[in-house]
Amino acid sequence: MAFDFAAPDAAGQEAALRFARNLRARRLTLGWTQEQAALEAHMNTSYWNRIERGRIVPGLRVAARMATVLGVTLSELVADEHERSAPYGPDLVDLVRRLRAVADTVASTDATLTDLLTDVEGVGQTDAGGRASPSKRSL
Repeated sequence: MAFDFAAPDAAGQEAALRFARNLRARRLTLGWTQEQAALEAHMNTSYWNRIERGRIVPGLRVAARMATVLGVTLSELVADEHERSAPYGPDLVDLVRRLRAVADTVASTDATLTDLLTDVEGVGQTDAGGRASPSKRSL
């Protein structure tokens, strides 16, 4: 039986490349070679290599197994740079993104909403000395 898969759209291609970049970055963080990672994931090294270079996109089961072997979640492997580097995680990043969109839609100069967004974005961040940044006001 033959399957006819449509080529991925631009968003799908971007997600696949993000997955490949994050996969490689995580593997290198662990200090593993592709051969070591592939062995841990019970897969062929050349298959791992093609996935990591973005030549092929793995199915969900394989992608989940790769994430597990690397000690991360699947969502971490498809997250963009900002979401991965945020100390408070992708959920809060998404919330701030949505609040910003609402604020932009309203096109209000209401300083209260802007200050609230600034406070939320500052949660969990540290200064140069490693101390947590205080909130401008109590939420």
